[in-house]
Amino acid sequence: MAKELGALGGMALKAYMGLNKFADWAGTVGQVSGAFGDLAGAMGETEQSYDSLTGAKLQTPWKDLSANLAGAGKAFNTLQTIAGDALAIITNPLDIKAWGKLFADVINSIADALAGFKKAQAAVLKNKADFAEQNPLLNPGDYQKTFTRSRGWFADTFGGGPEVVNDIDKLGLKVAQGLATGVFNGLDAGFKKYAETGNLDDFEKALTGSIVDAAKQGLIDGFKNDPARQATFSADIKAYTDAQKAGDSVGMASALDRLKADAKATTQQAKELLATLDAIDKANGTGRYSPEAMAAVQRDLASRQLSIEQASLDIRKNAQLISDEDAAREQLALTKRTNAAQMAEELSKEGLTQEQIALIRTLYRQKDIAAETENENTLRAIRQKNAMDRLNNEQTALELAKRAGMGDDVYQARKRDLALRQVDEEQAAALANQALTDEQRLILLQQFSLRRQGIEQDYLDWQTAANKRAAEIERGIRLQTLTNADGLADAQHAEVLAAASTDDQKRAIDDAYNADKLARTLKRIDLEQEAALSAEGLTAAQIASINENFDTQRQVAQINADAARLQSAQQVAQAAQQAVDALKSEQDGILNTWGGTFATAFTAGLDAANFDTFFNKFKADLTRATLEGTVAGLFKSMAEEELRPAVEKYRQALKTAGIQDDLAAIADIQAGIVTLGNDFHPVFDALQPFYAANNAALKANTDATKENTAAVQEQQFGTTLVNFTLPSTPGLGLVGMLPTR
Repeated sequence: MAKELGALGGMALKAYMGLNKFADWAGTVGQVSGAFGDLAGAMGETEQSYDSLTGAKLQTPWKDLSANLAGAGKAFNTLQTIAGDALAIITNPLDIKAWGKLFADVINSIADALAGFKKAQAAVLKNKADFAEQNPLLNPGDYQKTFTRSRGWFADTFGGGPEVVNDIDKLGLKVAQGLATGVFNGLDAGFKKYAETGNLDDFEKALTGSIVDAAKQGLIDGFKNDPARQATFSADIKAYTDAQKAGDSVGMASALDRLKADAKATTQQAKELLATLDAIDKANGTGRYSPEAMAAVQRDLASRQLSIEQASLDIRKNAQLISDEDAAREQLALTKRTNAAQMAEELSKEGLTQEQIALIRTLYRQKDIAAETENENTLRAIRQKNAMDRLNNEQTALELAKRAGMGDDVYQARKRDLALRQVDEEQAAALANQALTDEQRLILLQQFSLRRQGIEQDYLDWQTAANKRAAEIERGIRLQTLTNADGLADAQHAEVLAAASTDDQKRAIDDAYNADKLARTLKRIDLEQEAALSAEGLTAAQIASINENFDTQRQVAQINADAARLQSAQQVAQAAQQAVDALKSEQDGILNTWGGTFATAFTAGLDAANFDTFFNKFKADLTRATLEGTVAGLFKSMAEEELRPAVEKYRQALKTAGIQDDLAAIADIQAGIVTLGNDFHPVFDALQPFYAANNAALKANTDATKENTAAVQEQQFGTTLVNFTLPSTPGLGLVGMLPTR
């Protein structure tokens, strides 16, 4: 190197030395510029290139200084490099590589400077193209300002070129993008709606609605993004979080109060915007003024009305202010109206295809059909319940009537009718089920037919049992009648037999009595045989045995009747003989009495030695005895008839407490005595003339005895005996003169 420098001339050496110092100075400047550039860059880190809210370009002095210092450092570094290349050429002018490197470094530095400018211009064009592509409905110049801005010569030339500014109106762009989005979405919705309905009004409605919604949202976003409002709430929130971190409850409460106050103020500030939004909706038929929204309000009102009506129906049902059938009909109407409201709600949804609309209508028609079917089933169940309740009430009334004395035949007939009506109601309810198959219906009909047959059979069984019981009761009554007839016949037989005066009468009475008794006995045997044969389940052998037994009883009854008839005949003959014997005994007694009277009178005549004495005494004693016997017989007969019942009544009265019945019985006896005296009055009247005539005859006979002979006396005595008879009614004797009572 020293040799090469020695070979240079003075001028070349001087240039070399100057370039070498320049290179050292340039390197030093480059280093210093780089260091200051780093410092400026650090200072520019906090600088914002654009306003975050509006997108406006902001001043960035530190960033610009940093870029210029960096460019200056690069420039001096380039100069140092070029100076080094020049030193190499001065040292060795023939060094082709040194000359090539020099030219390359110079051209590269120039190219870098030009490239920075070109790159910046290309970036400006790209920003415009990107904006236009991203916002096809917007004019980039309305919302974008993109250009190159010089940051200083060093920054522009050696620091990468001028700055590319992309200043965008964010607030305006956001609103514009919202509207643009509304347009695009509205177009999509309009085409889709038109494809579904083929109605151009639907296309316009979808497009307009989307644009209006976007416009309203832009106003709302502008209100939300107001810097002053954001700053207000930001300060409130910061105060609250600071107080919370510090545990300052008072500060938190104060910050919360400021938040609420600012919220209230914001509400007041929003009134104008809300009025504007409402006016937009009202003018364009959107929002709550859209047909859909208004229809939704109407649907909501209708739904609330349906809920009120449903609650009212439930209350009336629970309070039993409405019949079950009317409630079921109202419920069906409410259900169908509810289905209609729900269908309208479903059909109001956006984007439904014709197929979906048809499907919704079909679905709710099926719901209506299901509700109608359920209502029919409910009404059927209610009617069946009502019918069953009526039948149960009738059954209860029937049971009460039975307890009150209703005849069993009427009760059973009505019970049968009620049971058949109940089967009819159940059958009608069962067959009303439309889901039944023909086979199931046939099975149900067979089952209900069997139930009817069972009811009829039960009624027939009751009738059979009732007829059997009636027959048993009738047999019992007839048997009791026969028993009563036996007692009555026995009493009548004794009474009539006692009144009979001849043996033939007694025999005829006994024969009739025995014949009647045999007839009653045979009737009794027939009834008992009928009862025995009415038993259920008898075998042929048992029936034959029963018949044989009762045939034997009939034979025994006939034999007993024949024996009774023979015994009666024997008793009549014996009674006749006893009557003959009694009459003979009575006649013998009378003759003995007369004989005694005669003997006594004869002895008296002998004692007096006077025949008249004998005859008068004999006549007087005989007359007196005859009269006393006659009167005694009549008195006994009449007293038996008149006084015996009264005496028996008195005897029974003595056995009881009190004296009323005793006095009554005594009165009956007194009345009987009076009646007896009255009955004897005719006897007295009848006997008195006889007694007077008898005394006159006796006196005349006595006188004749004294005056006439024995023959005359005998004739007179015979005459007296002939006249010694009692006047009487023919055929009645002395009893015929008694008063008939």
